[in-house]
Amino acid sequence: MSESNENTVEHPEETTQESAEAAEVDTTEEELSGDVENQEDGVEGAEAAGEDEEEEDTRPRRPVVNVASELLRLSELATRYPEIGPIVAQLAMKTGFRDIGERLMRAGFDAEERGIEYFSLAADLARKEKRPTDAVKYAIKAVKEAVSSEELGQEEANRLPHVLRIAFSALMFDLEDLNAIPEFAEVLNEDLPKLAPKFADDAFFHTIWAQAAWFQDKARSEEIWEKATELNDPESTWNARGTWYKEAEKNVQMAKDAYRRGLKRTGASALLAHNLAQIFMDEAAGEGIEPQKAHELLEEADRQMRRGLRLNMRRGLRRHMQATMDRLVQQRRALPKVEVEPPKEGETVKGRVRSITHFGAFLSLPGGLQGLLHNSEIAHEHVKHAGDFMKVGDDVEVKVIEVATHQDGKPKIGFSRKALLAAPERKEDSGERAPRKPRPNNNRRDSGSDNRNNGGRNNQNNSSKGGGRNQKSSNRGPGPKRSHTEEPNADTNLGSLGELLLHKLEEAKKDK
Repeated sequence: MSESNENTVEHPEETTQESAEAAEVDTTEEELSGDVENQEDGVEGAEAAGEDEEEEDTRPRRPVVNVASELLRLSELATRYPEIGPIVAQLAMKTGFRDIGERLMRAGFDAEERGIEYFSLAADLARKEKRPTDAVKYAIKAVKEAVSSEELGQEEANRLPHVLRIAFSALMFDLEDLNAIPEFAEVLNEDLPKLAPKFADDAFFHTIWAQAAWFQDKARSEEIWEKATELNDPESTWNARGTWYKEAEKNVQMAKDAYRRGLKRTGASALLAHNLAQIFMDEAAGEGIEPQKAHELLEEADRQMRRGLRLNMRRGLRRHMQATMDRLVQQRRALPKVEVEPPKEGETVKGRVRSITHFGAFLSLPGGLQGLLHNSEIAHEHVKHAGDFMKVGDDVEVKVIEVATHQDGKPKIGFSRKALLAAPERKEDSGERAPRKPRPNNNRRDSGSDNRNNGGRNNQNNSSKGGGRNQKSSNRGPGPKRSHTEEPNADTNLGSLGELLLHKLEEAKKDK
């Protein structure tokens, strides 16, 4: 079992929200140290602001101490040296880290008063010190303490799934044998049902219970898994379930199905997308895998990684995903190149949406080929954005309408979805004539007509006020219209003053 897989699922402080254990309510080291880091950032910011006014300070600076981290370390050491427990608790209280102080006070460092908090801290320390067997034994003691305690508080009870998660991690990733300590499974299957009423709505507890039931009754385990996925943390629950199928069941297909179901349930999850991509990468690296199949698996891994990296996530997970992306790039480069014949124009193919832009969607085909589905080829109606019709990861059936070659020699493929859709029926084709739109009223023309009819310049009532030209025109009456074929008189045919003079001279000669 690879250390990277363990980090992805079992160490949320390095990646993301807790996988199977996300329902626990304790404050993590990162959260506890947040205030301290913010204060340090403020100090550094103030110093940086003063650099413009003062010369650069070359004096050596003392290293910044992460108080929360040191307190947590001391808390773990208190399980080995109980006498320092109360002192560390008081120190935590006085420095403002009340959560750590209260946790230490609940732990109880006297041999007769040790609680679940004590065993949780002890198991944490044992695993960090490479003592996985001791970590499992502390988890067994924590379960027995929870069952025997008559006044088990909710805060202390919430630590129980955490310590059990540590034990499962030690068995699965450190000892690499879930049956290495049989007493662990026996105690859990006997005592967890007794504690179930106290954790009725706790998804984290149910994931631990489902794992415990697996040792004796796998059908019952599946029932508890289903119950867990219906509770308050679907992302972490589905992630824990997929990891369990992969590491405990050794069933990769069940793991992929769990991650996919989780992605469907949550809508989007960087954690689930990342772990699903890792499965494809592991399959591509398997012995005897054909290069073509390996390219296809890595293409799917790349799609899942890009899908996850678009989402908001904790800084630790983003760093982890970037590292995985780098390994993916190297893995793809190491594969021998496979010449893939592009489809022919006119063929119908199924592509998977790789990315969406403002001008269309890029679809990937088997073998690493990809092409563009332009907005204008998505539907018969106007398409403003491809995201209104599809999303990343969707399979879309399209027709190949262009196959060319880029300058780098790679195929350039154009798709059309519209070509496979029935064209909308036109109203002219149905025999129905669209109603004619009414012409807009021209008020200006109407008012002009009224003026002409009711007191305009042609109105006879106004003839005494002038307007002789109009009056003369009205007395003259309409003249006969000249036909277009009527021959014009001689005067109208004279084209110049010279011709006019010549014509007059000829008429004068005739009169003599």
